[in-house]
Amino acid sequence: MDIFITGQIGSGVDENGGYTRGVELIDVISQVQSGDSKDISVIINSPGGFVEVGNAIYSYLEGLKAKGYKIKTVADKLVGSIATKIFLVGDEREMRSYSEFFIHNPAVDPGLSDANKLASFAQRVSEVESDLRKFYSEKTGTEEDVLKPLMDVETSMSAKQAVSLGFATSVSEEFQILAKVKMNVNDILKSAKALLGVKAMQEMKLADGKVVVIEAEPGAPVEGASVTVEGQPAPDGEHALEGGKILVVAAGKVVEVKEAAPVEEDKTPSEMDSIKSELSTLAKAVQMLIEAQGGQEKKYEEKMQAEITALKSQIVGTHKPTLKKVEKFVGQKDIKVEDIQKARAEGRIEDFKNLYLAKYGVEANV
Repeated sequence: MDIFITGQIGSGVDENGGYTRGVELIDVISQVQSGDSKDISVIINSPGGFVEVGNAIYSYLEGLKAKGYKIKTVADKLVGSIATKIFLVGDEREMRSYSEFFIHNPAVDPGLSDANKLASFAQRVSEVESDLRKFYSEKTGTEEDVLKPLMDVETSMSAKQAVSLGFATSVSEEFQILAKVKMNVNDILKSAKALLGVKAMQEMKLADGKVVVIEAEPGAPVEGASVTVEGQPAPDGEHALEGGKILVVAAGKVVEVKEAAPVEEDKTPSEMDSIKSELSTLAKAVQMLIEAQGGQEKKYEEKMQAEITALKSQIVGTHKPTLKKVEKFVGQKDIKVEDIQKARAEGRIEDFKNLYLAKYGVEANV
């Protein structure tokens, strides 16, 4: 069975005056007594805490071993300070590969003390430090003169380093195994699908939104694979896909997926170019007459308009000049020449061009 030691060892008041409930001996005893097995895994994730409580938990677990219990300890994430002593109670001591293990000398906060009290504290801490170092050495087989400098500077070690110094007996391989499983997950899925009779599929969409399903592994070539559209066998022929490609089907199987043929640009006939050129020349002439003759342009305007209309009637075919919408002047049936001239004289070029286009049907050459 599993029992857990998580968080601070022992309860007390923190540096901010707040009370922290930690793991007490009674918590460990309760977990053991609620189980029904003499095979115990003690899973520890603790930064340490109070030495007296840690020693009490260690002694209790050591006593269980004398009663026939088999105890294994497991370092999960963090095991430090006095929690390392509890960890060493295990005959098997497993470090998970991601765990951190650290050791250091015991410390005490004497509060407000005089020299005599400080000396007494120093003596007591020195004794605890010596006892803990001797304990580490006996349990790990590492000499005390090797452990002392490590404890003096508070040393953190990896799982493998903890094994090399004798604190742990093994490193869990669970994450290495998981990595191997992940590397072969595609093969596993393929095998599972094959056993269940599930075929690998690729999905595409036609330009009209219908779903195309091709019996092929994702990313694999699709030529020769069976294909359906909305659950029905795909009709033979070419089918436009989303994105512009073409799916070619024959006898219910994919022949190929090819690029769509490029769309040829419409070419304007040379006759059309000639007519457009004449219209442009005529528009320029009208504009010049308006500017040069002021109030006499009316008769020329009518004449020019008639010629423009005649030229427009000569345009044959589907290719017609595209005229801009003049949204601002829609609905104005009576556009006066004076308004056009005024817009030009005042520098309102856009109004001038729009009025001109609305009245004569051609763009002014400004």
